[in-house]
Amino acid sequence: MRVEELIQVFGTENGKDREKAREALVKIGKGAIASLLALLEHPKYIYRWEAMMTLKDVEDESLVPVFIEKLTDKEHDIRWIAAEGLIRQGAKSIKPLLYLLIEKSESVFVVAGAHHVFYVLKKNNQLPKGFLYDDIMPLLENTRHTEQLKVAGYKLLHEIGAS
Repeated sequence: MRVEELIQVFGTENGKDREKAREALVKIGKGAIASLLALLEHPKYIYRWEAMMTLKDVEDESLVPVFIEKLTDKEHDIRWIAAEGLIRQGAKSIKPLLYLLIEKSESVFVVAGAHHVFYVLKKNNQLPKGFLYDDIMPLLENTRHTEQLKVAGYKLLHEIGAS
């Protein structure tokens, strides 16, 4: 099946068919990304959800900015999938996530997403040398520390060698 035919399956009631379509699109990989990105603004939630579920499994670091942006989505499921996508991208997602955290440290959505990403990357031994996990995690657990979180974000960027 072609990309557009697989995407049409996202609108069906059959969850197994949608899952198979996602798997086929992941195998297509980069060739499906543009069509999937277009779905992120679809008026029907199921298309947005299916597109995010597919994109999170495509290994392409060009998707990091998409996942970063979707950490602020109004839908909880989309934000969670975005965090999972950042986790899948591994260490490549850390600097962009720190920049977002500095910019939007008052956002409960961003703070929760960063907490989840950093926690899983730590568990998977994917945090870079110099990442001060024990310094930032307590700040991510208490949303009243927005200014301290910004400072910690800058400090972490410096420690891991951000340019």
